[in-house]
Amino acid sequence: MSVQRAYPLIAFLLLLVVGCTIQPGEASDLILGQEEIPLFTSAAQIVATAIEIIGIAVIVKGALAATIAFVQDSIARFVVQETCRACRHHLGTTILLGLEFLVAADIIRTVAVHRTFANVGILAAIIALRTFLSFALEIEIEGRLPWKPDNS
Repeated sequence: MSVQRAYPLIAFLLLLVVGCTIQPGEASDLILGQEEIPLFTSAAQIVATAIEIIGIAVIVKGALAATIAFVQDSIARFVVQETCRACRHHLGTTILLGLEFLVAADIIRTVAVHRTFANVGILAAIIALRTFLSFALEIEIEGRLPWKPDNS
């Protein structure tokens, strides 16, 4: 799937994100639990933030490592196409891993910290969008649909 062919799907997902959020005042005060435990909420917030930092660090480290490897390979070997393919593969893999960490942080924050119907709807939209991004990246990295056999 090329990026140009994915634009309508991306636009649809963005409209879905905007359309499925609950308007302020409609249900934003509805909490999905009985009572909050301050210590638990604080600990969950800290854990979610730590997991987000790990996800961002994974993406940044992967981008730096891919860039350094690309520069080293392009200087040592003048095979540009193979070097670009290896760089894209490395970068795509680290982005996928970073996205998984960010989704985990969003789930923890929504379930344990901000338990409103509006936040659950936003979480569902975020997970749907990130799942689509992960799926598109997987297709770009592997060069085939995940359910197709590998013809290597």
